[in-house]
Amino acid sequence: MGGYLMDMFVARERLAALASMCRVYKPDLAIRFLTEELGFESDQECVQFLCDHGAQQLLEEKADGVRFHTGKAGTFFETAKNAAFKRVDIKGQI
Repeated sequence: MGGYLMDMFVARERLAALASMCRVYKPDLAIRFLTEELGFESDQECVQFLCDHGAQQLLEEKADGVRFHTGKAGTFFETAKNAAFKRVDIKGQI
């Protein structure tokens, strides 16, 4: 049953890793690299994850494949990471 428990945290951890990658790798990254590093099954799944989090304008198709502009996405994914990791106090308030 541990796999089901991990499924609850995968998206949150991917956002944290993506926020770190946006700080380190500039100006862009290949989608293939993101797919391998973030543990997606396919490039389409990786692109869908980015689009679901509002980063479709940061994708660009080039001759060597689709690229993700990390230089423009730094603050965006840092905010998304902070929202995913927000704390709830003991009374259950958000």
